[in-house]
Amino acid sequence: MTLYAKWNQNPIVNTYDVTFESNGGTAIAPQHNLEAGAQVVKPNDPTRNGYTFARMVHQSNV
Repeated sequence: MTLYAKWNQNPIVNTYDVTFESNGGTAIAPQHNLEAGAQVVKPNDPTRNGYTFARMVHQSNV
């Protein structure tokens, strides 16, 4: 009798790195290896002399 291995394929998990550009403000640490659909943890607001932080936006030209 010969026994054969049966294999189940592991699911493909897409992961992403999220980086933050503070445009002259204090640095914000990136978040690495977030699985698709995971919530991004809101970082502390950056600071910049002479400015008040408003919000983070996805587009650089806003």
